[in-house]
Amino acid sequence: MTDEQVDEKQQLIEQLQRLQAEFNNYRSRVEREALQAKEQASEHL
Repeated sequence: MTDEQVDEKQQLIEQLQRLQAEFNNYRSRVEREALQAKEQASEHL
């Protein structure tokens, strides 16, 4: 592999890691918001 290919590979790996972290954060936020909505809905009963 050339230095350029190694750099590109590293950039792609870092981009993938950021994307995975963003998705995990999104999934956690959606789960938390759904739980909050459920709790708020049951408070009014």
